Amino acid sequence: MSVLEILDWFGGLPAELLLLPPALFLTGIFAVILTKRRGRLSRWHEIAQRTGLRVNERTIVHQPELVGDYRGRRLTMTIVGRQTGSTRLRRTWTLVTADVTNPTSLGLKMYRQDIVDTLLASLGMPDVKVGDPAFDSRFIIQSHEAELTRQLLGNAALRSELIRADVERVEMFSPRLSVYYARDERDGAHALFDAVVHLANAIDSLEKDSRPDIL
Repeated sequence: MSVLEILDWFGGLPAELLLLPPALFLTGIFAVILTKRRGRLSRWHEIAQRTGLRVNERTIVHQPELVGDYRGRRLTMTIVGRQTGSTRLRRTWTLVTADVTNPTSLGLKMYRQDIVDTLLASLGMPDVKVGDPAFDSRFIIQSHEAELTRQLLGNAALRSELIRADVERVEMFSPRLSVYYARDERDGAHALFDAVVHLANAIDSLEKDSRPDIL
């Protein structure tokens, strides 16, 4: 059977039959999305019960949110797409945000470094060092307020907490602290939430020529 004969045969099929394969394909995609969403919502409801937060399920076209007060700090957790300016190939990230007063108007970007970042830093890319070899080798830290940044991260307990929570990226460019985590969600989320709250507390207690508290 020639190609033209095959095309002619397909052309003779009912239109409804021709539409069936793409309809089944789209239905399958929708089913996968719905299944993943239901699984995420189930896990987030478990996290909410353990942390005292609540789940805002929103609509199917919007990512759900986990919101509420945790250890005296208003937090919001959601899923976001690729980070602006990030070279990471991961498609989705957990983002936890907290409102802060930021009395010193500190601007800060801190992210896990890879081999490319290490090379760029050796060539002169800005990277604030806090004097902790393990922490300095883990993160690229950028800020126009290097001394304030060292004061902020001068607490060894806070540095250890950020490492234990497996934080991927921190951004502080406004009265909102944004912390990224490289998975869809956490089982319990306590380590991540504690790290965000203590970092926010440290930012709010930060003053020039003083060492911030985290508690």
